[in-house]
Amino acid sequence: MSWDEPGVAGAPGDWLDQSMDDGAEEAAAAIAWARARPDIDGDRIVLWGASQAGWLLSKVAAEPPVSFAIAVQPAINWLQQGRYNILAELRAENASAARTEAEVARSDTTRRLLARRATFEAFVRAMGGDADGMTADRWGFISKNHIADATRDLRALRGVPMLLTLCC
Repeated sequence: MSWDEPGVAGAPGDWLDQSMDDGAEEAAAAIAWARARPDIDGDRIVLWGASQAGWLLSKVAAEPPVSFAIAVQPAINWLQQGRYNILAELRAENASAARTEAEVARSDTTRRLLARRATFEAFVRAMGGDADGMTADRWGFISKNHIADATRDLRALRGVPMLLTLCC
């Protein structure tokens, strides 16, 4: 079974309105639905998820446990991965020290705004009027989820076989 996130491929709603906990509840409901069906072996359920699903898999795979989980380039800690990504992109572009410093400062400003739950308008003002492709809906999604961290949830997966796939 698979399903589309809200707003994707005609599904109702908008995934940008969801928190990671909302997505985990949706996945848990799908597992419960499958387990309740007589034509599905509830002891042989496997979860597969990519990217943001890293936060969801770790929340729903342990209670009650699924048979197996497949994590494709899973997200674990939003803030750590965001910083890593910025620095990796700058290194790949051979960015100057000045540009790297400016990008890190911009990121730090964004983090401070998120920590104090600033509005999208406050973000745009802080960025000097340059939203750099950020939309109000995306800012709302990030505001709800920027502290997402699956580190503790992953401990609950001990005993659940997992295939972890990563790419360069």
